[in-house]
Amino acid sequence: EEKTVAVYDLGGGTFDVSILRIQQGIFEVLSTNGDTYLGGDDLDRAIIEHWTRQHNLPATLADNVPLQQELRLLAESAKRYLSQHDDFAGNLGDDVVVRLTRPEFDELIRPLVDRTLTSCRQALQDAKLTPADLDAVLLVGGSTRVPLVYDSVSAFFQQPANNSLNPDEVVALGAAIQADILAGNRRDVLLLDVTPLTLGIETLGGLMDPIIPRNSKIPTKAGRQYTTSVDGQVNLKISVYQGERDLVKENRKLAEFDLRGIPAMPAGLPKVDVSFILNADGILKVEAIELR
Repeated sequence: EEKTVAVYDLGGGTFDVSILRIQQGIFEVLSTNGDTYLGGDDLDRAIIEHWTRQHNLPATLADNVPLQQELRLLAESAKRYLSQHDDFAGNLGDDVVVRLTRPEFDELIRPLVDRTLTSCRQALQDAKLTPADLDAVLLVGGSTRVPLVYDSVSAFFQQPANNSLNPDEVVALGAAIQADILAGNRRDVLLLDVTPLTLGIETLGGLMDPIIPRNSKIPTKAGRQYTTSVDGQVNLKISVYQGERDLVKENRKLAEFDLRGIPAMPAGLPKVDVSFILNADGILKVEAIELR
């Protein structure tokens, strides 16, 4: 039977969401999105900042690294405890008692959870689907044990999220199955993946020219022709970037190389063919050739 599922993965340091179509052992990724600077650590940080303000701790914490570490561990304990209980109390150092209730915690982390839902919205949009089109939503990553996360995800996708698998082990189990496939032992399952971010090169004026758009099926190959902007130009610098912004300075630079030995010609005459080859492992190879 054909199923369309969303995988919501909120780990310690990053967040990812993928929409997949599963049919006869073929797992096809339709779209993926996420936030590489959002995870369980940020939930802890929200608690730390709350307690720091509440007990006026900045001066106490300034140079006291053991106390900072104790506060971090206490915040993580509070987060875990509040997944099962309604209020938490703990001792910081010798003289400070810190408290946190479930509603207070929910209020602190709501903006962070809302950021994950923005990514979910974008992933659905890229896959051209609505929440009603999904058969299941799988929760992955330890931070999905937080009740507000479960409730928000269930409300957003308009169905109870599936948390029946151990969120800490499920990625390792999937990786083991994928390793078995790559080793050639299993032939009944196939994963068709996509590239999560747009790949392109820098053009005149610091602009990003996309060559392989995000959510393209891999392996894939794409190319484009460029020319020179100065008369007699013999070298062309090719800078490869990854990201969704129009300006390259706001994207991530992957590498650069110089195409040398272009025959000297008037600007606009050389034909430089740049091709991007992205293999099934998501490894990118870039080639450039002057065709004339």
